[in-house]
Amino acid sequence: TVLGPLSQNGIDMAPTPAMIHTWEAGCREYTGTLAAWRSALSTDFAAFNALLAKNNLATLKSASTGLTAPATCKFARSPGGRKG
Repeated sequence: TVLGPLSQNGIDMAPTPAMIHTWEAGCREYTGTLAAWRSALSTDFAAFNALLAKNNLATLKSASTGLTAPATCKFARSPGGRKG
């Protein structure tokens, strides 16, 4: 009785163009932010650590985040279209 109305209201429908656009935009923003973060770690962070070392201060350690960007931010429909 709980899932009955949901199946009639499109619970198993393909994403709308607006949903796809939102996902792709968010993916591009995430990828850009990740690239900027990696750039900051490799340049600014390294330069700051060099300055610390030059002044005989302990350098900072950065932990690897393990974050990766997706290969593409383009939405691809599964072959055969909508399931159901």
